[in-house]
Amino acid sequence: MVERFGTKGPERETLNIDPGFPVGRCWYLAEDAHRLVQVQQDRLILNWRRLDTDTEYPSYTTLREDFRRELDVLLAFIAEHNLGAFEPAQCELVYVNHLLAGRGWAARSELANVLAPWSGRTSAPYLPDLEDVRLSWQYRFEEAERPLGRLHVNLQSAVRTTDRLPLFALTLTGRGAPVGTGVEGVLGFTDRAHAWIVHGFTAITTERMHTLWERQE
Repeated sequence: MVERFGTKGPERETLNIDPGFPVGRCWYLAEDAHRLVQVQQDRLILNWRRLDTDTEYPSYTTLREDFRRELDVLLAFIAEHNLGAFEPAQCELVYVNHLLAGRGWAARSELANVLAPWSGRTSAPYLPDLEDVRLSWQYRFEEAERPLGRLHVNLQSAVRTTDRLPLFALTLTGRGAPVGTGVEGVLGFTDRAHAWIVHGFTAITTERMHTLWERQE
């Protein structure tokens, strides 16, 4: 997906049938299985996965440096084999938050306890409790009166695989073009996307949840 401005929302990729041999996607998994590097024809992705452990989330600064090292390795390979110039077109930073039942909410109908923009009210008492929830919305950010990128918010009800505990999966994605050229342009955008996500998460979640999380200013 590529963010476009002056049109309705982002441009979505289309499916094409290629008669040639498909180019593969490579996964490189760290020994602890938490970090995963994905390399394919049109992107480089660094994932951190909590899995079913009590491992603490690493900071953005830590993962930023990890990503930079992996990108430097890729660029060195590109230069060694004369594969062309590095011209990034799009950057993306994603945070996935699992909000477990029992902390601020119990039933899906109590979504208003979690999301500030969601009232939970209907105009008539006809409907039963919510069975499932899928919400999606976005915000456009500008810099120097020019569009820079978008913050996409997605929420979906789910259950934790280990114990079937209900949860809300709240995903925030900052996406847009690099801020400048080369590696610094990529990291310049992810720094901005990180700020959107951190402040955006606070803005869309309720003060009730902030109190339970003991959020620090």
